[in-house]
Amino acid sequence: MPPRLVRPLSRRVTRPVSLIVLATWIGVMGMLINRSYLQASPNLATDLARYGTAAQWRGVYYRGEKLGFTVSQTVPTADGFELQEDGQLQMSLLGATTAARIRTTAEVDRAFALRSFVFSLDPGTGPIKIDGRVEGRTLHLSVTSGSGTRTETRDLPEPPMLSLNLSRRLADAGMTPGARLQWTIFDPATLRNAPVRVDVGHREMVRAGNVSIPAFRVEMEYSGLHTTSWVTDTGEVVREESPMGLISVREPVERARAMAVPSRPIDWAARHLEHHAHADREGDPHSPIDGLLHAHVGWLFSVTPAKRDRYCRALMRDPTVMLIERTAVVWLALGLIVPALVDGWRGLLWGGIVRIAVHNHTMFAVNSICHAFGSQPFQTGDESRNNRLIAVLAFGEGWHNNHHAFPSMAYHGMGSRPDATGLVIRALERAGLAWDVHRPSAAAIERHRARRLRADRAVAD
Repeated sequence: MPPRLVRPLSRRVTRPVSLIVLATWIGVMGMLINRSYLQASPNLATDLARYGTAAQWRGVYYRGEKLGFTVSQTVPTADGFELQEDGQLQMSLLGATTAARIRTTAEVDRAFALRSFVFSLDPGTGPIKIDGRVEGRTLHLSVTSGSGTRTETRDLPEPPMLSLNLSRRLADAGMTPGARLQWTIFDPATLRNAPVRVDVGHREMVRAGNVSIPAFRVEMEYSGLHTTSWVTDTGEVVREESPMGLISVREPVERARAMAVPSRPIDWAARHLEHHAHADREGDPHSPIDGLLHAHVGWLFSVTPAKRDRYCRALMRDPTVMLIERTAVVWLALGLIVPALVDGWRGLLWGGIVRIAVHNHTMFAVNSICHAFGSQPFQTGDESRNNRLIAVLAFGEGWHNNHHAFPSMAYHGMGSRPDATGLVIRALERAGLAWDVHRPSAAAIERHRARRLRADRAVAD
């Protein structure tokens, strides 16, 4: 028997290492599943059901990372208005990330002067509820928490306001550039009353989602914190920024409610279509022009939510796709449970964890390596390339330049190169389980190749 070049490690070493890898992976996956699937509680969904089509949805970001969302609306009452606002924010507590829920309801008169409010905050450790009632310059408070309820009365130098009705009061007073106003704001979260100074600037065009909206630039200072807001004539806050990097911006409901981790099937589809719309240009979520590591995995932690409403409306109307979307975590779990049932811990490690890790990095390599290394038989206007190694590892997906030349083509190998995915699609088509399979015509392929030849001759000349 020939001598071994590498001596295998003993089971006393490999078993603890395997258990450490397993425990680490389970912890990471648990956090991702919690963040992506479990934090939209049924109670929150019930609360959000009260918001109509006129509600204002905003995404909340910190230094480019999505923290959560808020939604607000103004409902007319018999003698004034009811201001409603709900929100969910990711908060870090003792090293763990939890979803904090915030809810505010305020009753105001027709001049938006505060009459009463109900504020609740649940940071994941138990809810706190604060009821307030205003009588002139007297504020009656009732604070309820896990330890019980306490009441108190405060006499204030002037009638209090909430930040929730500040923009409405500002619009009611008239948005005059150069105006300087000062009010007293009560913060239910801290039970503090402090003055806020407001300076109204000129009207500007501010970007919100895919549209530009005219709004007044408003500088505010409250308890030493300076913020810049853009407020419309009707008192709607389009965008708000602070020097610390916190941004709140008006967004469509789907984008506002989506979190940053793109783990659901429709999120991946939206990312893919967004990549094709801006391939290797500004707006591409995972291009090597921002670095090879960013294109491989870094984009997962730095992107804004997937634009589902722009790119995937048809998929979101498909009941089969939505069933897979809602049950995605089940299929992920089965990919771990079945190997474990077959071969215990070894099956879970190699048939589950390692298999998923290899699959993910092979898929990520299409975004990174196939936009940096390989051949370009077609002129596509981007850096997509065909890479034979990735094509074999990714079951045909490595023929990436072919895919960018003909995005709807089912066979990336074009019938002459290794393409396991294409063979499966062909078998499904013959069995009647797949239809409307797209194939580019021979004439279209030749036109694309001729365009490549003309570009090469132009460069040579």
